[in-house]
Amino acid sequence: MKRQGTKADMLKRLQQKVQQIDLGGGAFWKPQVGRSTIRIIPAVGTMEFFFKEVGQHYIGNTYYYCPTVCNDGDSKRFPCPICEVNEALYAAGEKEAAAQFRVGRRFYMNIIERPAPPAKDADRVQIFAAPQSVMQVIISLVGDPDYGDISDPGIGFDLKIDRTGEGKESKYATLPGAKPCALSTSEELLEALLSSAKDLNTYVGEKIMSYDDLAIKSGVSVYIDGYEDKVEDEEEVELEEEDEDDEVELEEEDEEAEVKPSQVLTSRLNARLAVRKPVRK
Repeated sequence: MKRQGTKADMLKRLQQKVQQIDLGGGAFWKPQVGRSTIRIIPAVGTMEFFFKEVGQHYIGNTYYYCPTVCNDGDSKRFPCPICEVNEALYAAGEKEAAAQFRVGRRFYMNIIERPAPPAKDADRVQIFAAPQSVMQVIISLVGDPDYGDISDPGIGFDLKIDRTGEGKESKYATLPGAKPCALSTSEELLEALLSSAKDLNTYVGEKIMSYDDLAIKSGVSVYIDGYEDKVEDEEEVELEEEDEDDEVELEEEDEEAEVKPSQVLTSRLNARLAVRKPVRK
């Protein structure tokens, strides 16, 4: 297809086209170099506070959510195979290898950027993965009686974030607004903003993998003694269970015995639960 018009005309049409693209809400917000002003949205849904602490492992250009850090550090109920490998390598003196599996901490929060863009106010809500340096300032402000809950929609405070540097060299200086102000003076817009904010407990929870999936997909299963053998044993047990189930069904048909579906399901679940997970070191 031959493109019509000058380069200036083509650029203008391109600009008009990209302006029509709707990427939807919920995108992650990143402060640009220089000053940005944001306002934190208060807790919504199942959230108790306006932020959600999140842990991520960065392995092979992929981020994996850490189930332990994402669940208030409860390693007994929510063990993380990557953290276990990290700790084991570090304890063995392999600090360089351990560093590949360390967990990074961020603090997710729903925010809007000031000043407000003119279009689609509800779509202004984004997720800010605040680094620890920004969170440290927020903690100080919340503990200061002159500020308190800076996310309060009526008397909270905006935050000014000054960013310098790029990538790993980025640094952030965070300051509160001079005076308290409302999230929005419009009740309709306020309701729209709160409705557009994500329940970050649910959002993060849906991204956390099971222990086994996380171990396999991240590649750390090769560091866990007996893991692969145990997985193979589980697969063999499942095959045996299927064969046994077939035999039982044939016997039941011959004897015309009445067995409730719940009994069959219970026996299968008990058999699966008898197979223990790999030893976690």
